[in-house]
Amino acid sequence: MIHHGIDSSFINREGTSTDRERSGPPYFLYVGLLKAHKNLGVLLKAFQNLKRKLEKESLKLEIIGTPDTKQPIVREWMNQIKDDSSISLRSNISDNELKKLYRNAIALVHPSLYEGFGFPLLEAMASKTPIIASHTASIPEVLGEDGALYFDPKSASELEHGLDQMLSSEALRHKLAEAGERRLPLFDWSVAAQQTVQVYESVLGKN
Repeated sequence: MIHHGIDSSFINREGTSTDRERSGPPYFLYVGLLKAHKNLGVLLKAFQNLKRKLEKESLKLEIIGTPDTKQPIVREWMNQIKDDSSISLRSNISDNELKKLYRNAIALVHPSLYEGFGFPLLEAMASKTPIIASHTASIPEVLGEDGALYFDPKSASELEHGLDQMLSSEALRHKLAEAGERRLPLFDWSVAAQQTVQVYESVLGKN
């Protein structure tokens, strides 16, 4: 398997998000397209349930992505977002702003039902941001068994518990951020290029 590489500009050399002082209210982060298989509804439900349980008005959810409004389920999500002032949706932000959002988030949440390859996962790892992710498809292959706090993507209650754990445990956030950083060398473009050359040489050598 030849992996994609990470944009080196995302690599954070300052320390984990638990080491940095956040300005503004605490927030969870979602980055990606808004399509049915991205399973955003589970995140919205889990976040809203947690906020009600904790009575934590300052807690926010930042959603960065473009909604596919042709899909009925996505239109439902948009209505939920519109009715909740603690949830922000933005489609077009600068690279610098995105990097800042990663680095100051409590965690990236990746609830997809299936995924070919998730670049936001690499961007979060490079930013030393802990990850909460669905344990499905290629996601554990990218993150490793200890590189994220995993949950069943069909269970809002399981994700709610994960959000609560991540919010309350600095030690957990630090542990996951460090685990992600250790996996970064697997996603170096120079490694991908070398592996690609080896594949071509192997094929040509057989002819």
